[in-house]
Amino acid sequence: MAEGLFKQALIEANKPDCLVSSAGLGALVGHPPDPNACQLMIKKSIDISGYRACQINQEMIRKSELILVMELNQKYTIEENEPTARGKIFRLGEWGKFDISDPYQKEIHHFERTLALIEQGVSQWIEVVVENYVGNPLINRLESWQQIIELNWWFAWFHKIYLLNL
Repeated sequence: MAEGLFKQALIEANKPDCLVSSAGLGALVGHPPDPNACQLMIKKSIDISGYRACQINQEMIRKSELILVMELNQKYTIEENEPTARGKIFRLGEWGKFDISDPYQKEIHHFERTLALIEQGVSQWIEVVVENYVGNPLINRLESWQQIIELNWWFAWFHKIYLLNL
């Protein structure tokens, strides 16, 4: 759901050239999204039915400029396994100081709550990504990330890890 929402938000912000993809720590590789997630996203005119789960790997981590996770423990797990990821992994709910639990195979109301939290995080992140980073050749990328970190911005997704190549 977060990948679909973030892609849509970037399109609406006239930044369709940004690449957003997802991968999991313990992904059910090749599996489609939960039907409840698809149902909720269709109501938002976003079709995620073609998405398929894949496992995160070192190459993805190293090529990504921003890695957005849903839960703080995911950040720590990735950093422990791939130290080069430090400084570019953030949580979607960081501004609101919340994690977003995985609703996979739960009832629809869990998905609705998750979707609301994801929407909250995406709306906060999109402003920062578009205004402070994307397409700004005057900002050194590392300094930009440090400034953004100091401004307390982060992004995430439950058992999916979102990789943003700007």
